[in-house]
Amino acid sequence: MLYNSYDVFELDTRESVSARLEAAQAAKDATLNIREIRIEEIRITINIRSPETGDVGDTSDFRSLSFLLYMPLDMPNIDLRVHTQEFFDRVGTHTSIIGGIAEAYVREVTFRTGIAFTLSYALTIVKGIYVAVLWLARGPFDHILVAWKREQERHTNAVAQRVRHAEVLEYFHLRKVIIKTAAE
Repeated sequence: MLYNSYDVFELDTRESVSARLEAAQAAKDATLNIREIRIEEIRITINIRSPETGDVGDTSDFRSLSFLLYMPLDMPNIDLRVHTQEFFDRVGTHTSIIGGIAEAYVREVTFRTGIAFTLSYALTIVKGIYVAVLWLARGPFDHILVAWKREQERHTNAVAQRVRHAEVLEYFHLRKVIIKTAAE
């Protein structure tokens, strides 16, 4: 005996499934009035890498943004915080409401990412200039310090050499005196 799988597993018949699909389509096209939608604050970390030249195709997007290949985009990460988003009194179909909310949310995320990205690079440039100025000031100072230490060392070596020379002369003088005394 052959069993109908809809009967055995107590699933909906094909007719009820198609009726449900039609009801869902009708609900999708229905006009909705939503009073409030709230998306809570989100904090995420974004890792940014430079694009691989092999992965970037020859598209119009690539041609307009080709300068990005020459920028140092590798950054450890960007911490991003998007504040709570609230949407009030939305009227439209399911698709139009979700599309409008998604567009507004993506605009906010893009804005926040742009600010974080720009500030990160700006502060990196400021730090680089600060370090360069320190090294420009430190270079001559290090040179003067090294020259001073060498002069001190040279002076110390000259004094030590004179002391050794005096000791040698004194040794020979004492030797002569001892030899004279012994000869008498």
